[in-house]
Amino acid sequence: SKMNVSLKEFELKQKVGASFYYMINLLEKKALLVEVDSIYEAYLKNANLRIDVGESNILEKVAIENQRVQISNQLKWLKEDIEVNKAYFQLLLNTKTDFIPTSNEKLVSIDQKVASIESANHPNIKLFSSDVEIAKAKLNLEKAKRAPSISIGLNSMTMYGTGSNNITYGYGKRFNSAQVGLGVPIFNKQSKQVKLAEISTEIAENNLEVEKQVISTQIDAILKQYAIQKEIVDEYSKTALSNAAVIFKVADQQLINGEIDYLEWAQLINQTTAIKSNYLNEVLKLNEISLQLIYLAASL
Repeated sequence: SKMNVSLKEFELKQKVGASFYYMINLLEKKALLVEVDSIYEAYLKNANLRIDVGESNILEKVAIENQRVQISNQLKWLKEDIEVNKAYFQLLLNTKTDFIPTSNEKLVSIDQKVASIESANHPNIKLFSSDVEIAKAKLNLEKAKRAPSISIGLNSMTMYGTGSNNITYGYGKRFNSAQVGLGVPIFNKQSKQVKLAEISTEIAENNLEVEKQVISTQIDAILKQYAIQKEIVDEYSKTALSNAAVIFKVADQQLINGEIDYLEWAQLINQTTAIKSNYLNEVLKLNEISLQLIYLAASL
């Protein structure tokens, strides 16, 4: 029962962590969309001014408005997703308090002991190990029932008066007796119970070995996934995000200088937005893998 409780605790911790960082990710995406919308809003004001003085056509204004409509629709779904996850987060915490997760770190922290995971520490392994111990205890019990039993009895009593041997006894005289018995099972019913207990023990031991292999395989697979996903996120951090910042800055400057038109500018802005959004998606994947690692480590 304690092992089951421990397993449920780890499962709950994993769900809380996943919900927490999912909310962080949603809030980051919301902030990104709000930022892009504000850029289009500012550009729309300039476009309206240029239309008023005849420096721009209606096509530019309509294109900007369409972009804002798309962003507005995305924000609506995003806000709904945030509210749903917020309710789920409260459910996991078993509270009515309206918590909003906040963190300066977008990535789940993985320390050194997670990198040296041992499957023996996992609650499932401990649970299956306890099943083996229980099966062995039952086997020993059945074997004990088959063994010969010895019984010993002692009696002590007094007698006052004349006994059958015409001797008179006082209260100080005691009569002691002992009885020894030996019970030997003569039917084979208990042998069948022992055989069943042996089979149950073998099954429990096999289940334990299978579970060890399953968890070990899971750990190896997730460690490989973590290495690949971390490399992807690192690449975004080192290269893609920096390039996106450069694209945005240069595109804005070229638009002001008249070197590119609005459509070219919008394509570049959408490209930088897509890079940032994809980065957040990759961070979410990495966090999910990291939480699985922490869960599998089962020693945190």
